[in-house]
Amino acid sequence: QGLPSQCLSWNHRVLAETWRQTSQHHSNTRLHCDKQGAGNNPHGFQPGWHLFSPTIGGRMPDTCTPERHCGTHASGWLKGSHPTLTGERVSRTVCFSYSGNCCNWLTSIEVINCGKYYVYNLPYTGICMLAYCARG
Repeated sequence: QGLPSQCLSWNHRVLAETWRQTSQHHSNTRLHCDKQGAGNNPHGFQPGWHLFSPTIGGRMPDTCTPERHCGTHASGWLKGSHPTLTGERVSRTVCFSYSGNCCNWLTSIEVINCGKYYVYNLPYTGICMLAYCARG
């Protein structure tokens, strides 16, 4: 049995912006947001299936990422574990850390284990400044 179709390269987008790394503290002059139509969304984030490039960590962090990291105010991280079996698809929550609360805002996503990487079905964030982080 093959991998789910979302694992094929033409069925997901690659997120490779270095500012998404958890090691990147935000700069007040260059904040990012994954909200639809946000002027500070120059990278053109679109909802749907995404792979985090290995160059920025390859996956979302699955522990609380402090606010003011990942090039934004409210840092998005995966609450719960990644799927362990190849081809496994799970529903999870992404939490956005802000104001001393690891899960100040949240949204529902899906994650698929594609063997050597994961893909994530990510919606727009509802407000700014929220962005999805990479474990780098």
